[in-house]
Amino acid sequence: MTRRHLFTLFVCIGLAAQGFVFVLSADAQKRSSRQASLRSTSATDKPGTEAKIKAARQRAKNSSTAELAAGDPCFSDVPIAVGQTLAGSLATGDCDYFGDGTFVDFYSFNGTVGQAINVSLTSSAFDAFVFLADSGRDLIASNDDGLGGTNSRIPADSGVIILPYTGTFYIGANSFSPASGAYNVSLGTDAACTVTPLTYNQTVNGTLAGSDCPVNLGGDIYNTDIFTFNGTAGDQISITQTSAAVDSYLVMRSPSGQNSLEDNDSGGAPNARIPETGTLTLTETGLYSIEASSFNPGGAGDYTLTLTGPNVNPAASTPFDFDGDGRADVAVFRPSDNTWYGSLSQEGYRFRTFGEPNDVPVPADYDGGGTTDIAVWRPSNGTWYVISSETDAFTGVAWGVNGDIPVPADYDGDGSADLAVFRPYDNTWYRMFSGGGFSYVTFGVDGDIPVLGDFDGDGKTDVSVYRPSDNT
Repeated sequence: MTRRHLFTLFVCIGLAAQGFVFVLSADAQKRSSRQASLRSTSATDKPGTEAKIKAARQRAKNSSTAELAAGDPCFSDVPIAVGQTLAGSLATGDCDYFGDGTFVDFYSFNGTVGQAINVSLTSSAFDAFVFLADSGRDLIASNDDGLGGTNSRIPADSGVIILPYTGTFYIGANSFSPASGAYNVSLGTDAACTVTPLTYNQTVNGTLAGSDCPVNLGGDIYNTDIFTFNGTAGDQISITQTSAAVDSYLVMRSPSGQNSLEDNDSGGAPNARIPETGTLTLTETGLYSIEASSFNPGGAGDYTLTLTGPNVNPAASTPFDFDGDGRADVAVFRPSDNTWYGSLSQEGYRFRTFGEPNDVPVPADYDGGGTTDIAVWRPSNGTWYVISSETDAFTGVAWGVNGDIPVPADYDGDGSADLAVFRPYDNTWYRMFSGGGFSYVTFGVDGDIPVLGDFDGDGKTDVSVYRPSDNT
């Protein structure tokens, strides 16, 4: 599912609130229920829910321990442990957290980063609203009606939420509108919802099965495997789930829960990919979670999950990817008319005239955008001419002399290809780094052929040669 689908869904929700009626196809209904899982609210949200969530987030943001005095009910909390259910009652004198006439009781527990938990609030006396905040009073999640009827659960329906930090967490037991009465609050987990840590540039093989974490959406159970990784704001990453057995479905949740994404089929049906093309730049630092499942309820079978980052160079890992979908495209450069012809896996047939006779084609991702750029190196003047796939801007940089062999690649691991040449007459590599600076290193003997590759797996292209004289 793409972000265009998300936008369409939000538009439909807005129009429906104004009295319009929409009939969704079976696939659209499934996508709608799956998209609802990105929020901590369920698909049964009623008017006013988003306003309530915004109020909770703003109030949490503006709160601090310093502004709460001892004796203030908003300062008080009751300890709760995983596996425990406590009875309570909303009544006059409780914390007026939102200033909207509703009451809040707080519960606290100590959690660890990567811990899988769920929270529920049930009541026969009022419409339950529950929220979860960290020790800094930043809102992590909230829910209304996610447990069926007017009961609430984080996350909605079933499954677990992954704690992004280690520290004290607070559960807020609240009513959706002004009310009082008894309730039960529970802090739990699910033994089936195990969490597997990942590191960048790791590939794992998994199997969806009935013993996996059960995510219940509208009565349908989706077998789900959960993974986590530590991300830093500015990291450029991508996630892919490929399978011949199931229609892959990916969800990535950010540490705050505010910048989460989902996808179905962007990796080429039935494979999923986040983002749709190229790389995603992370906007938060902390623990991210990945949910690998299927588009269809009960999907079972083998899959492969890959997390790449933090500075991925798709041009190096996937040469000739002109549309940024992570797959190499069939393309040629025709010297007779200086035209590039490509059959792109996402965009179909394309062609563009760029270059002059005797130019050497040197396509690579020079701007770090995750898409291969059209480029040539001109031996007659030693100049590189590049068209940025991100901006369509044209640049020309002199680097090298006639007789050099162009060897562009990401030598410094910053995600962008560097201008580089191998000079056969002195067996020297001259490299101009995209981040600034240059270097040269002598490596090889007469007759060696330069070879490009990241042979030690550190994310940087290594200087290497093949020696025909002894086949080494």
